[in-house]
Amino acid sequence: IPHALEVAAIIKNNFPVNRFIIDYGTGLLSGPIAYYSHSKTYPFTADEAMSKATIAEFERLRALGATTFVAIDTDYGRVVPGIKSKEKFWNYLLANYKPIAISDYYLIFELRTQLSGGGNGDSAFI
Repeated sequence: IPHALEVAAIIKNNFPVNRFIIDYGTGLLSGPIAYYSHSKTYPFTADEAMSKATIAEFERLRALGATTFVAIDTDYGRVVPGIKSKEKFWNYLLANYKPIAISDYYLIFELRTQLSGGGNGDSAFI
C-alpha cells in the first residue's frame, strides 16, 4: 500500500503513544496503519446524503478518544479526492481540526482539540 509507511511515520512523530485513528476510506488501511504506527484504528466513511449523521458518528468516535483522522489513497482507489468531494464533511474537518499533512495522496488531521474560528491556520502542508 503506497504511502502507508510515510503516513505511519508522521503519525508516530506527531501523536501520543495511545493513538486511536479514524481511518477514512475502504477499510483496507486499518491493518497496515495500525501495525506500522502502533495504533488502534477504526474504519470510517462519510456519506454526504447523511452528513449530520456522519458528523455525529465522527464526533462520537472523537469523544471515545480518537486522536487522528487519516485518509490514504491505495492501489484500489483514490480516497483523498473522494473525501474532498463530500463538501459538508470536508469543510467541517477544515473548520474544526488542524491538518497535520495534506498531500495529493493522504490527509492527516489532529483531533485532540477543536479549532476556534476555522481551520487552515499554521498547519504544515506537505
